[in-house]
Amino acid sequence: MCIAMYKNGGIGIIHRFCSIEDQIKMVKKCIEQNIIFGAAIGVAEDYLERAQELLKAGCQIIVVDIAHRKSYINEKGFRKDKCSI
Repeated sequence: MCIAMYKNGGIGIIHRFCSIEDQIKMVKKCIEQNIIFGAAIGVAEDYLERAQELLKAGCQIIVVDIAHRKSYINEKGFRKDKCSI
């Protein structure tokens, strides 16, 4: 989907509802196509590890996917780890 979006003038974002390993495979496919793309992380569970692995794999843009911006976990998570990634 990211490749198709790029070819049509957009920037695709790889969804986060898969394993980190599967998301990394999608990142590598996008890199092979030499396109601009991003990947989503959440703010709970494995979000910090996921962000670090995506960046190591060459992901260009990290998108924080959260339903409620003012949620407690959002504020707590990003204050704690603001500069850790």
